[in-house]
Amino acid sequence: MSLFRVAIHYGVNSNGFLSYDTETKTVSVDLPEQEWVDKVIAYLNNEHAIEHATGLDTYERLTVKPLESLDNLKLAFNTHVGSNRRTS
Repeated sequence: MSLFRVAIHYGVNSNGFLSYDTETKTVSVDLPEQEWVDKVIAYLNNEHAIEHATGLDTYERLTVKPLESLDNLKLAFNTHVGSNRRTS
């Protein structure tokens, strides 16, 4: 078994983590609120169209199933987190 783990921080002071088994392609989510566990699992189990940067100003649209591979999982998280960032 090979696990990839990532810390999750959301809200004011809510923390947890996600564990992805690269062999079985399954995920477990450990967060204090079940509502957020359900949201993360729902996001990871859906297919997403993602604009992936291939250069400074060029993108390619990819259709990604996050749990299909570790690379897809990383891409889905980076894109999802990036879409929530605010710029002033």
